[in-house]
Amino acid sequence: MKDLHSRKVSVGAYAKHLIGRIPEGQVHFSAIELFYWAACAGTAFIAAYLQELNYSASLVGIVMALINCIGIVASPIMGSLSDTMGSQRRVFLLCVIVSSVLFCLVPLLRGTSVVAMTSLILLLLASMFFKNPTSSLLDSWVVRTVHRRRTFQYGSVRLMGSIGYATMCIFFGRIAAKTGTQAWTFVFYAVLNIPLIVLCLVNMAEERRDEAQRKAEKAEAAKNAPAKKSKKAKTAGGQNPLILALKSYYFRMFLISHALLGLTLYCMTTFLPYKLVEIAGNSDSLGLVIALKSYMEIPTFLFGAAIMRRVNVKKLFPICAVVFFAEQTICLFSGQVWLVAISMMMHGFTYGMYLTCMVNYVSRVTPQEANASAMTISGSLQLAAGVIGSLIGGVLVDKFGANGYYAMAMILQLIAMVVFFIAYPLGRKLGHEEPDLSNMV
Repeated sequence: MKDLHSRKVSVGAYAKHLIGRIPEGQVHFSAIELFYWAACAGTAFIAAYLQELNYSASLVGIVMALINCIGIVASPIMGSLSDTMGSQRRVFLLCVIVSSVLFCLVPLLRGTSVVAMTSLILLLLASMFFKNPTSSLLDSWVVRTVHRRRTFQYGSVRLMGSIGYATMCIFFGRIAAKTGTQAWTFVFYAVLNIPLIVLCLVNMAEERRDEAQRKAEKAEAAKNAPAKKSKKAKTAGGQNPLILALKSYYFRMFLISHALLGLTLYCMTTFLPYKLVEIAGNSDSLGLVIALKSYMEIPTFLFGAAIMRRVNVKKLFPICAVVFFAEQTICLFSGQVWLVAISMMMHGFTYGMYLTCMVNYVSRVTPQEANASAMTISGSLQLAAGVIGSLIGGVLVDKFGANGYYAMAMILQLIAMVVFFIAYPLGRKLGHEEPDLSNMV
């Protein structure tokens, strides 16, 4: 009995020791990431829900393109509002609350009449106006906190987001298979946001102090600011940073490949339900397939930096393009769900690696004073590519079935792969100095 008691004490002491080693704030922000991305899993079923309502693939493509357009408009607006208020947290909360309320109303608008369809689409776009900026607001908030506290790493908390998203995709898929409708995903989005809202309100004394300090600093800076300068943002050399970034040959070549890949990479799950229906007669496995893809992103957070230290990024980009091409080839010729699942798992890891490479690569091939502008260009191009890809993909699916979309994806990614391969040999021939890509993490 004494041994049992001492063992319990030892286990309890060890558990307390392990908990004590967790950096301050990591558990709280990990929980925020977990519930946020778990709720976001509901938005992965928007295209499937529209398909359930018998919307044509072309119309679904248009709606998803409009959602991307809404993101282009809404993100800078909410970002500017957070800067004005001096708090990403409060604007993030506002967006989460409003989008939750609007999402709950979406399933109430059913029907195929013009009025019903128009009302549903407008409501969906209104909800996404508030939903789309939340990921960048949360990232900005967490990164700012990481830099201020220096007690935990961004990847250590963002990891929980991938786990939450993937797990809830499986759950939502099971619910949809049992109930026969994707409508419940909109309700669960709001329900999962309740603990998220609570987490963003409790134990936030340090965040509130930081917000108050930044607000005071901004007021002081405005008070002591000199006369307004020219509105055009200039670098130390007097040149616009956007133009300076685009002067880089290697950045321009990257943008060509990035745009070609983006035409299919940023809307691939939109048309996935159509492929599953063609193969299995239903899209019940959609949640599981998306979850497997998301789970495969997790190793990127763990091993991405180590891989980049061992494999030159000039080789990693073409490798990613080759894998992307292989994925679409598998989807095009697959006649079974498990092959599509393998393709999505390949995509999960490769896409995570591609994004990790992109952030580091863009910062190396553009001047330091133009890095932020270069990332803005890449991000805007990514959204724009998703818009065009959704529109073209919808038309192709209507005319040729899901394979029409995957055939387009194969061709575009093959061209992107060729551009990756020729960028450096062509650059040397044209006399462009190669950038230093060593020690990338």
